[in-house]
Amino acid sequence: MALREHWGLRDELRPMQARAASYTWQAGGHVVKLARDEPSHFTAGLHASEAVERAGIPTGAPVRTRAGELCVALPLGRESWALAVLHRVDGTHLSMHAVPLAVMAKASAGTSREPVRGKNSG
Repeated sequence: MALREHWGLRDELRPMQARAASYTWQAGGHVVKLARDEPSHFTAGLHASEAVERAGIPTGAPVRTRAGELCVALPLGRESWALAVLHRVDGTHLSMHAVPLAVMAKASAGTSREPVRGKNSG
């Protein structure tokens, strides 16, 4: 219901991943993420994703709500949860732990002319 209300999203949800603190689903060309997190902390990561995408690196940046927000808070029980919709990006998941810190710094600053490569990349 929150997806329809805040994003107008009506696609069927297909489970992707479930972890202790987050769940993800695919919905058409989007990824829906529900994370056990304070919305302010979760939003910081979404802002970072937008910045990296603006620098030319596809990240699966967030889709803003109809009100222009990056995510919505969902109080579930006693814990804080945040819900976001992200653009789906094809390819292999790349963890920040698989890329040397210096490369990540250049990439996030938008100054790297080198492709970002993980430990298992060519």
